[in-house]
Amino acid sequence: VGVELEVEVPRDMKEFDLVIASPAVPPKAMVLREASLLEIPIWSEIELGFSALENEIVAVTGTNGKTTTTEIIASILNRGGVEATVCGNIGHPLIGTYGEVEQETVLVVEVSSFQLENIKDFHPDVAVLLNIAPDHFDWHPDFESYRRAKARLVENQSTRDMLVYCHDDIYCRRIAEEATSISVGFSTLEVLEEGVWLKNGDVVAAGFGREGIEKVISADRIKLAGKHNLANVMAATAVALHMDVPVEVLVGAISDFKGLEHRMEYVGEVEGVAFYNDSKATNPHAAVNALESIDRPKAVILGGKNKGLDLSMLVEATCSQIEEGRIKGVVLFGEMSNELEGALKKRCKERFDPQIIRSKGVEDAVKKSFSICEEGEVVLFTPGGASFDSFNDYKERGRAFKAAVRDLKGHN
Repeated sequence: VGVELEVEVPRDMKEFDLVIASPAVPPKAMVLREASLLEIPIWSEIELGFSALENEIVAVTGTNGKTTTTEIIASILNRGGVEATVCGNIGHPLIGTYGEVEQETVLVVEVSSFQLENIKDFHPDVAVLLNIAPDHFDWHPDFESYRRAKARLVENQSTRDMLVYCHDDIYCRRIAEEATSISVGFSTLEVLEEGVWLKNGDVVAAGFGREGIEKVISADRIKLAGKHNLANVMAATAVALHMDVPVEVLVGAISDFKGLEHRMEYVGEVEGVAFYNDSKATNPHAAVNALESIDRPKAVILGGKNKGLDLSMLVEATCSQIEEGRIKGVVLFGEMSNELEGALKKRCKERFDPQIIRSKGVEDAVKKSFSICEEGEVVLFTPGGASFDSFNDYKERGRAFKAAVRDLKGHN
């Protein structure tokens, strides 16, 4: 295999039959534009993986919650005696399972908009669409392009396949209306004729070849914080019921699932102040979900790098909670600090200006947030921006936050 580095377009481009693009390579990249002009097929890695594998595929996408939902589904299936493995955008490529898993293994695949952009025949037996909100405008030219990429998840499905979608999200609902597959919704807000929803504090389900409405699990047995995580559990529930996992097995798996690192992760307490690491919140939509997940008074750490997204949703939610007394202070860090500070001070009333504080970085932000809080309150690290202004990824950023909390605990 020949390797060429630091070359945008190979000189012998016309000789290639196929281009396989890493998710990091956007459509505007010169090499992909040249391939399109030469009518050379462009595949994503998941298309390559799909072409080589014959396993049953459950594919999960959405702006937020993909990894958590992917892990919950695999956990339920494995507990129910169905061999399942997670792969895709979660860290282990779909093509990486080739030769590693048996054909009977169900592949639970997290898929991003980047990967869906360049599919051809990719065809999940079960597709899960969690939510669609503005994100990745550093890669997609606009929201419509991003939405179209997400919608490609179902374009190759047949009437024998299943789509599990968020009924509360208008964009997901529109995709479901146009899909040829069997569509089943989940909702935290409405009663559905078929699907999964909330009833008197219980997650209930109807359909899936069962008679009547069936209680699945009490919401208070779910250890994950926030309505968005309740929605993720509902999506996983719909997949499991479709795949005939017994309810008692499903309940056990959900009850034992404690969440993932960097996703509303409880880090510990210092002098009665609880610290939560939500470094995976790399867009405003995710940060707003986190804000709404914690009712106790809190100090919030926001910042990072803006991916070309509108911050008004995050600013509105933050200022509303400041005015209601639910947020005691906002500590800003990173490249977004100037933009966020200006927007927050413009939206929030002048008397709340002292509650908007700048910091020198994550460690300084932890110290300043702690100084705001009293026993029984919370420090919530939910940046709302990407990590690439100061860190390699959100994981490194989350580890920096946890290290700062440990230092604070040791010092105190």
